[in-house]
Amino acid sequence: MKKLLLVMALSMLASTATAMPVFSTSLLDDLGYETFFLDDLGGVSTNSLFEIKLEEAGQANSNSFGLYQRNDGAGVGTLGVASSIELFSGADSVNEVAKLSWNLLDNSLTLFKSTNGITFNEVFLGALAIDHTGFGFYLDTIGGTFFSETALNADGVDHMVALQAGAVDSFILAWEDLPGGGDGDYNDFVLLADDINPQAVPAPNPMSLMLLGLGMVGMARIVGKSQRDQRYNRK
Repeated sequence: MKKLLLVMALSMLASTATAMPVFSTSLLDDLGYETFFLDDLGGVSTNSLFEIKLEEAGQANSNSFGLYQRNDGAGVGTLGVASSIELFSGADSVNEVAKLSWNLLDNSLTLFKSTNGITFNEVFLGALAIDHTGFGFYLDTIGGTFFSETALNADGVDHMVALQAGAVDSFILAWEDLPGGGDGDYNDFVLLADDINPQAVPAPNPMSLMLLGLGMVGMARIVGKSQRDQRYNRK
């Protein structure tokens, strides 16, 4: 199995040998990915797998996690986005697996849930307004709802760190579940997501970079002139 080494490593994250968190990351580790799309389009239907690897949140029983359609202005639902699907609820625990099956002909979705990764229960979700070409993730908590797109968060804080998980289409999504960034350890909810690819991180605007460079040159000249004037005045 291509994720064997990763799963073995992540299995250590839930260790209870110490009260201190075993897993911790920060925004410095973030790849910057906020939205994703399906990359396995070799047939009529395709699947994405999501597995809870760690929950350190004190309010874990109240948290829920899912994905949402990037809001195109067509309407806003209860989470503040056009449409959403809950993958995990507060009743779900570590190693719970959700498999989302997309029918690419009518864009209907079927959710399969499993506690052991072998036996799955099926829930047909029907045709929902969640397109496989662009979606994000959300974490709904008693402190608010936080999105993978920082711009959608009421507190303006980036609540999700995306890390590469070995394969090019696998990612660890690590969340901070408290408003304002909490303690910033991003281990409150950690998920392994498989068979998705990130939307490209926007490249810096060349004109903005040029203006920034000119601004820095101008600032350097002002500072240099100020220093020369100070030396002249001391004489």
